[in-house]
Amino acid sequence: MTQKAQTMAAREQLQRENEELRAELAEAQDTLRAIREGEVDAVVVTGAQGDQIFSLVGADSVYRLIVETMKEAAFTLTFDGTILFCNAQFGQFVKRPLEQIVGRPLEEFIAPDHRAAAGSLLAEVQRQSIRRRLVLQDSEDQWVPVHVSANVLHQPDNLSICVVATDLRELEESTELIQRLRVQQEALHESESRFKAVFQGSLDAMVIADDEGYYVDANPAAEALLGLPMEELIGSHISRFLDTQHNFQAIWKAFREQRRFASEIRLVRSNGQWVDVESQAVADILPGRHLSVLRDITDRKRAEEALRQTAEELERSNRDLEQFAYVASHDLQEPLRMVTGFMRLLEERCGQLDDTSHEYIDYAVDGAGRMQQMIADLLTYSRVGTQGKQPVSVDVGEVLEYAKANLRATIDETQAVIESDPLPTIEADPAQLRQLLQNLLSNALKFRAEDRRPEVHIGVCREDRQWVFHVRDNGIGVEPRQHERMFMLFQRLHTREKYPGSGIGLAVCKKIVERHGGRIWVESAPEEGTTFFFTFPVAG
Repeated sequence: MTQKAQTMAAREQLQRENEELRAELAEAQDTLRAIREGEVDAVVVTGAQGDQIFSLVGADSVYRLIVETMKEAAFTLTFDGTILFCNAQFGQFVKRPLEQIVGRPLEEFIAPDHRAAAGSLLAEVQRQSIRRRLVLQDSEDQWVPVHVSANVLHQPDNLSICVVATDLRELEESTELIQRLRVQQEALHESESRFKAVFQGSLDAMVIADDEGYYVDANPAAEALLGLPMEELIGSHISRFLDTQHNFQAIWKAFREQRRFASEIRLVRSNGQWVDVESQAVADILPGRHLSVLRDITDRKRAEEALRQTAEELERSNRDLEQFAYVASHDLQEPLRMVTGFMRLLEERCGQLDDTSHEYIDYAVDGAGRMQQMIADLLTYSRVGTQGKQPVSVDVGEVLEYAKANLRATIDETQAVIESDPLPTIEADPAQLRQLLQNLLSNALKFRAEDRRPEVHIGVCREDRQWVFHVRDNGIGVEPRQHERMFMLFQRLHTREKYPGSGIGLAVCKKIVERHGGRIWVESAPEEGTTFFFTFPVAG
């Protein structure tokens, strides 16, 4: 045979094989259609045991109609798991057309984790009916939980397995929802239990009112506060307990608009006694229910009123004392001058006096002089409060130079070294600030050590909203137990002969600092020098 003849023969053979395949495919498609539409009585399945014929005689039109319209998925299997028949619902479960299901192994439509359970079902159903949960897997890899009921189907010519599968998705979602609701309900119950325990055990009065302002619940502390038993308190209106100075409608309207209410109000107890309370109210802790917490502050208000009255009395007393000191200083100056003058006249006119007489006259004159100085100092102290000027913007460095100029003679005499850091501008009374710095510098120069030259340093730092100044010297120092006494009126730590003065300078410093809203204190130890600290507020 020639090459051309061989080629022609091969082409004819290929055409015949293609036509046979097309015929077999058309036959298979007709068979599937006939099975689905109930036009055949049996189907032949080729498996490991060869061709097997499965009768569909029982699937008459009535039963087929029932199977196709039922909500459950229905399908039949061979004992090796091949699907012989399925209804449209099963196709919807696995989201595949029926022609892609019939003739395929069941495990292709079972979720991987559940294929072993499906295999055991095929083995167990031969001994007894089986009911269990399986999970199908659709074409989109979504799981479909089902409850299956499997039985052996006895047919005239063969045996097969009939399976009905019920969709469990809605049931399990409902079960999960019920479980979540149960958990939420348990949490709500626990929350209510905690609230009830706090409500009943609170030392503060707690009441719950409805939308109209009537009490629907109260705790024991509310009974004690309002003076009514529980059965009478429930159903009472809030306005029953409000003092006449309070307008219920206005309070209730503000509360409903703001949803919260915090105020101090006065309530009237059932016996007519009034009680001041601090009220904290929250709207809608439950629909139409509003909680109020009432704390009795009657004692606190009385204490505040007593403190206010005491402060007013102290302020009035201070004004009286300052006025007395001012008047007394003027009235006493003239008699003291007269005592001094007449003592000197007596000394001149009495001619020859013995030494003792002269000594007595000197004592009298010295005493009168000291009294005049003390009166002058007392006047200075009183004027800190009565004649102080309003604070203005002041450069502390300029005020320091002015104070140093007033002390120039003492500075030169002692050869003192006075240094300072750059100093800020503050709000202060210029005259009193000068007096403060001058008194502290004078104090440092007065209580200097004999074996060294006086050295004084004035510095400042800022801490939050205040300036902290210091005046540090290298003088004799002070024992810590004496620190508080240093700022008291006429308190002296040394003899007058060694360190002259009336002992009022630091008291004046304290009053000046406190008038400006600051404080003053000292750090010192014997022979280690002394540092005075004082504060002034930062301007603005």
